[in-house]
Amino acid sequence: MKNVKGWWLPDYDTHFDSMLKEVEGEFAYQKEHRDYVLSWVKDFDVAIDVGANVGFWSKDFCRNFTTVWAFEPVNDIVECYRENMKSFDNWHLEQVGLSDKQGENVEIYKGIDNSGGASLVKDFESATSQVEYIDLKMLDNYINEFNKVDLIKADIQGHEYEFLVGGMKFLEVFNPVLSLELPIRTKEEKDYKEKTVTLLSGLGYNEVGRHKKDTVFIK
Repeated sequence: MKNVKGWWLPDYDTHFDSMLKEVEGEFAYQKEHRDYVLSWVKDFDVAIDVGANVGFWSKDFCRNFTTVWAFEPVNDIVECYRENMKSFDNWHLEQVGLSDKQGENVEIYKGIDNSGGASLVKDFESATSQVEYIDLKMLDNYINEFNKVDLIKADIQGHEYEFLVGGMKFLEVFNPVLSLELPIRTKEEKDYKEKTVTLLSGLGYNEVGRHKKDTVFIK
């Protein structure tokens, strides 16, 4: 681990060195994205951070929500997450990936210089052939752990649709605001986003706004 501008990061990560921006005396990542997403939230009891990385979103969520659940499967990233979140006690971390199926010892492809690039999709953007083996679960596996969920943020590098498929019952029960990273730079990305929009429309969700790649859906 190394400390960069107040954040613990894996030693190999050089991506965030230039991405962290000073906001009110501390460095943050994607603060404007987060503020936009939070502007759609009405209740601030429970947030779920899927693809929590080292805690960039979780920290702000802990300041705004009563309880935060985080999902992050990669060992060295989890180690950094725990260090970065030590000043808060209202979070719970599950070291698993979320998908449309369960599994053990599933390959995840790590970023070579970007811890946020880890993906279940081989050759996805900054993911490399460096492999770690993780456990997969479905969001629906956790339905009995919650009484209420106000927001789910998912940034999982091209696996957002599959994550949603594994959480259809969960979404029907809790109706949270959704923030999904859905880029539209290529035809492939646009098709993937459209497939996701169609899936969510079947549950009564509508796309209501977008800040760069972060797309917000509400019922």
